[in-house]
Amino acid sequence: FWILNTMTVFLLSGLWHGANWTFVAWGALHGIFVILTRFGVRAFPALSLTPLNVKRFFTFNLVALAWIFFRADHFAGATELLRQIAVTPWDFVGFLKNLLGNDEARTGIMALVVFSAIALVRRRLLQKPSFSKSWQPAPWFAILTTLMLLGAPLNETAFIYFQF
Repeated sequence: FWILNTMTVFLLSGLWHGANWTFVAWGALHGIFVILTRFGVRAFPALSLTPLNVKRFFTFNLVALAWIFFRADHFAGATELLRQIAVTPWDFVGFLKNLLGNDEARTGIMALVVFSAIALVRRRLLQKPSFSKSWQPAPWFAILTTLMLLGAPLNETAFIYFQF
């Protein structure tokens, strides 16, 4: 009954968000992810040895994938976006040009450089090795988050709940 109960909860959470099949798909994907996680670890005990950051990476990407259905107006829009993600090559040079040509991006990069330098100096003053257990990954998370945000479309969209 656990699988049925789990899927029921996630399907109902999808319906709670809106009367559209894309919301139901969003809920279904989350339910499937939870079920696969539980049975995956049982079927493959080695998965429990996977580093926490790797697990977080996959969780983030699966949840982001499910959010495509949440945001889509209809299934055709969601599947088209998934198709574009799968087949469109990433233009790294264009990304860098956009990044360096953007005032907010340059400010963000400078802030990251300054905060990373402060963290490095602090570590050196405390005489801790750079890659010890006390190493804090915050500057790297800040860099990755900034890069993800800078890769987002520049046009502003309204908050999704204003559409209801």
